[in-house]
Amino acid sequence: MVNSRTRQGNSWLQAIEPEHNKEPEQLLWISVLTKAADDALNCNDYHEAQRAINWFVNNSANFKQVCRFAGRDPEYVRMRLLPRLTEREREINAFMRSIKYDNIIPIGSFK
Repeated sequence: MVNSRTRQGNSWLQAIEPEHNKEPEQLLWISVLTKAADDALNCNDYHEAQRAINWFVNNSANFKQVCRFAGRDPEYVRMRLLPRLTEREREINAFMRSIKYDNIIPIGSFK
C-alpha cells in the first residue's frame, strides 16, 4: 500500500495529469510504479531494494509496460530516477562490504 510519504516523495510520478481524471486501473499501475520506486530508494531489505533498482535500471519490457499502463514515459521515469538509484546502489554496496568484513573471525581466535 502506498503511504503519504511515498506519494509526496515521488510526486513527479504523478505530475502529468490530475488524479481525478484517471481510470482506476491507471491509478493502480501508478501505485505499482510508485511502490517500486519506494522499494528501490527506501526499503531496509537490501536484497529487495537491489531487485527494485535492477527493475528500473535494466529497462525491461515489464518495466516499460508498467510505465505505459501508468501513463508514464519509461525513459522519463528512468532519467529522473537514475541518479538517485545509482547513489542508493552505492550505499547498499558499501553496507554489504562492511558486513562482509565485520563478520570475519581472525585466524587463531578460537583458542
